[in-house]
Amino acid sequence: MQSKKIGLYLLLFFFLNWFISSNTPCFAWGPIGHRMIAETAALLAARNLPTTWGPFLARHRFELGVYSILPDAVFRHGDGKSGTLEGKTHYFDLDIAIGLKPGQPDFEKETLKIPFDYKEAQKYLEKKINNNEKFKTVGNAPWRVEQLQDLAWNSLKSVKKIKGAYERGKTSSGEIKNIYDGIFYLGILSHYTGDSSMPYHALSDWNGYSIGQGGIHFYFESDCVNYLEPGLSQSVLEEALMHQKEWKEKWNQTYQSPASVMLRMFLDSALAVEAITKIDSEKAITKYSKPGTETDAIRKSPEEICPIFKSILVGRLAKGAVLTDYFWEMVLPKSIDFSESSKFQFSDFETNPDYIVPKFDPSLFLAPLQRPDKKD
Repeated sequence: MQSKKIGLYLLLFFFLNWFISSNTPCFAWGPIGHRMIAETAALLAARNLPTTWGPFLARHRFELGVYSILPDAVFRHGDGKSGTLEGKTHYFDLDIAIGLKPGQPDFEKETLKIPFDYKEAQKYLEKKINNNEKFKTVGNAPWRVEQLQDLAWNSLKSVKKIKGAYERGKTSSGEIKNIYDGIFYLGILSHYTGDSSMPYHALSDWNGYSIGQGGIHFYFESDCVNYLEPGLSQSVLEEALMHQKEWKEKWNQTYQSPASVMLRMFLDSALAVEAITKIDSEKAITKYSKPGTETDAIRKSPEEICPIFKSILVGRLAKGAVLTDYFWEMVLPKSIDFSESSKFQFSDFETNPDYIVPKFDPSLFLAPLQRPDKKD
């Protein structure tokens, strides 16, 4: 029974990888990168919350990894708008939002002026951009994360005890169904937190087309990740463990809301583009693409170049994993009884969920008791 279940999981996972790579263009991190971020976040939680949520999340790291892929594999095809509605929830173009590029004076200062409340940000950006068409393309990933946190929190907030063995979540009810839904939302959330750590999701030139380095996004986030894994995930976990304390302390000191932390991550990602572009130009490209056209430059093989990118990739993926765990821990109830939870595990998971329509209303979980600098 157990071997059949494992075989089914592997078959499904390989199918998802094939589906994404052969039927859709790669977005943000490819499926392996997103899976790595979600699974690493679960392993971080296992160390940070060893007597409560940690072991439970670690046992479900495969499911969380599958869920992290669904916004690209399913949502982009099911938003009813040919992907345009969902697509904007995956990025935030800082250069459009503030009218500056990384390296220009005040790039960081102007980024941090963006309001963290969605309605206030909308008013601010409409006025600052002063171009309706450009405003429509700026993206809204920071607030998509808040929406998913709210959904997870509302699913989990009433749970009092986790107990049982193998449970079928889809047909369950009561607390078991609440936990099942909560895990689903946490996994979906990890896609968007992961997106914020991808440098090319922070700028409008998302694939190097404007500078003759077409294809750099996919080469960096997919070709190199695919080449370096297996092995890359272990480096990402080690990097995350080494730096999670300092990163979380930094985010907590500047905390205003989850959206404010996401905006800072997008800033961090935008500032990482220069180093990637430099390596690509000096080491990888053998023939540039024509600037301003959506054509790809010709590059050396991943075997030759991707090890040069490894340290940057490890850092970006590790930050995505730590950010994911940081946002998960914000909404996980702390008063649950885990005394009978050691054998509890879901035997099923969602693979073709209904689309989650973007809604950016004020969230209940943002109440003071749920802030990371408070205790509930």
